[in-house]
Amino acid sequence: MQRYDLNIEERSKFGKGPARRVRRGGGVPGVLYGHGRSTAISVNLVEFNKILHSKGGEHALLSLQEGGKKEERLAIVKDVQTDPVYGKLIHVDLQEVALNEKIRSLVSIRETGESGGVKLGGILQHGIREVEIESLPMDIPDQIEVDISSLKIGDSIHVRDLKVGPGVRVLTDP
Repeated sequence: MQRYDLNIEERSKFGKGPARRVRRGGGVPGVLYGHGRSTAISVNLVEFNKILHSKGGEHALLSLQEGGKKEERLAIVKDVQTDPVYGKLIHVDLQEVALNEKIRSLVSIRETGESGGVKLGGILQHGIREVEIESLPMDIPDQIEVDISSLKIGDSIHVRDLKVGPGVRVLTDP
């Protein structure tokens, strides 16, 4: 998993008004929590969007910098709230992590290949599109790939059939 640098600023004012001022200034209000504490923060909208739309996406490991000084604070994106009308980011939740502690995360499933059953007129149904996993932060996969080219009409793939890397445990029911 690749690390991305993210500048954060601690916020001292809370509520709707200060959050709107952060957004007008090109930022996104958020919260950084973990290890028994939570901190109100703001991040640069453009910088955060670049990370979200990178290969790591929402599973990127963030190296946090506060006020230009780089300290060893690592976090992952836990939640992103978007405006339902305009699609703009309105709030982010970051979870502080340690490289030696296992964390839970949702990882999306991506199908590869073309199913023989679909070629014959069948319909591919998705029971789930993401699974919950537990692993060290550096072992979290960007996505789990499933080859569906061998599926025929009536065949299925279960969670227990997913192939994940070493050190990754799938928590979703098989």
